[in-house]
Amino acid sequence: MLDVAQEYTTCKKTGSTYWKGRCPFHHEKTASFTVSPDKGIFYCFGCHQGGDAIAFIAKIENCTQLQAAQFLAEKYNLQVPESVQMSKKGPQDKDIYELHQCISQWCHKQLSKQKNVIQYLMNRGFTEKQIKYFSIGYFPGSSYAVQSLLAEARKLGFIAQDFIEAKFFAEGKASLYSSFQDRIIFPIKNHFGKVCGFGGRIYSANSQRPKYYNSKEGAVFHKGKILFGLHAAKQSIKNENSVYLVEGYTDCIAMHELGYTNTVATLGTACTIEHLKVLARHTQYIYLMYDGDAAGQKAILRVTELCWKLNLELQVIQLPKTKDPASFLEAREDIAPFLQKKQDIFNFFLQSTGKDFTQQTMKEKVAVASQILNLVFHVESPIKQNILLLNASQILQIPLEILKQEYSQQNSGESNTHTANKQKKLTLEQQILISLVSHPEELTDEHKVLLQAGFPQKIQQIINRTIRHGNPTKETVENNLSEEEKMYIQELSISENFAPSPSLFKQLMQQFHKKHWKSIVSHIKMKITQASLEKNNAEIERLLKQFHSLKNKLIKK
Repeated sequence: MLDVAQEYTTCKKTGSTYWKGRCPFHHEKTASFTVSPDKGIFYCFGCHQGGDAIAFIAKIENCTQLQAAQFLAEKYNLQVPESVQMSKKGPQDKDIYELHQCISQWCHKQLSKQKNVIQYLMNRGFTEKQIKYFSIGYFPGSSYAVQSLLAEARKLGFIAQDFIEAKFFAEGKASLYSSFQDRIIFPIKNHFGKVCGFGGRIYSANSQRPKYYNSKEGAVFHKGKILFGLHAAKQSIKNENSVYLVEGYTDCIAMHELGYTNTVATLGTACTIEHLKVLARHTQYIYLMYDGDAAGQKAILRVTELCWKLNLELQVIQLPKTKDPASFLEAREDIAPFLQKKQDIFNFFLQSTGKDFTQQTMKEKVAVASQILNLVFHVESPIKQNILLLNASQILQIPLEILKQEYSQQNSGESNTHTANKQKKLTLEQQILISLVSHPEELTDEHKVLLQAGFPQKIQQIINRTIRHGNPTKETVENNLSEEEKMYIQELSISENFAPSPSLFKQLMQQFHKKHWKSIVSHIKMKITQASLEKNNAEIERLLKQFHSLKNKLIKK
């Protein structure tokens, strides 16, 4: 479980058996995500997500439990039990990822037949190695090409309707066509490395069509969440503990060719909070490198507030106005000097928004100052807040004391302290519940009597169902728990260094015996009364024996 979680967030050991880190499922500034390697579970005290490794992958990769199990089995070379193995797909049970993979392989083969397209890529600086590594392909513009792809797909059980439903083909007046025709094809893969969509780029300088075309949004393709190249960059990001974020797939591939393999790209869209959340799972340090033109600068400014909200260390790399990473590769120029001049995102923001500040109207000045103060508020460290206010004071030429005073007034109604989700100490009753679920084989008849009284309703319901089994086992207990109850027990299990054992269960029951003796007596009396009404003498005798036995044990202790 720990190895799986460490792929998405950094955890540090706390105590003897627990690890903590920032939760990969929601934004937080204080670590409340906890992993118990011994128990094989995780739990977040902030968003209350919890479960095992399969549940973790299913949640974070937005897939089914079965897909998560398959992914973990493949990644860690585990033998998958027959009960959870994927069944072979029939003709009507086709996978859109398989269809995309078929298209990707076919297009890659077509590229090898197009010398002029290959020459175009070579002239842009791409090598055979990168073309193969990113499975770059080409979709010919002829109607014959459509029929050729369909013929290849039929071997795998796909038909034309599957392409239409996948939004790769469309129906024309006379035949099927695709907007990807006569374009260089860039397969777009998800975090698992499965093809979920495509990017198409024209290569002819005389073409009047849009330069880029991406797959349409669908069940597996969401431009606002997917980052091109992440599947290929994850290990490098982990090794470097940083990531370069560029605007498109050609820039991403160019950066890889230039040696910066920890690079990913948005798909020609603005960077979203979802993109940054994905990157935050892998590293805290993001180097944003958008085009040097006005549109690129505006895109950088849009990311500023997002990065502060996620507590990311984001730096900006400014390229010359007419340059992007792909143009550096094409011209065989060194991009390293520009990469070394990283600028803190806040200082970049100050320089951009504070430009000509003294010539602005009073209304514009107030708006800029308010925007800057709002960003400072999202910074966790008071020391860093003061440094940022000092920088803002110097650039905006506003006295520091005035900025501080305005900052205090603006945020007087909000708390600037970040309280951690403190782990509450388990009550005796909660400890008994965890111990019982972990070691139900230790349950005796006397325990069953004791466990009939003194518990909160939520715990009592779980215990009553456990007691009803003659000889409960760990498996039968877990099978009778609802998903909500499992989550509740996981939350309790991971809330402190509590390790249940058979001997500890007995000790806890002794404490419970003493603490709730009056409730236990009332419960037994009620049972005896009920047995008397039913004239069940055997039950009355059994209850009286249990009562005297429990009483004598209590007196003895």
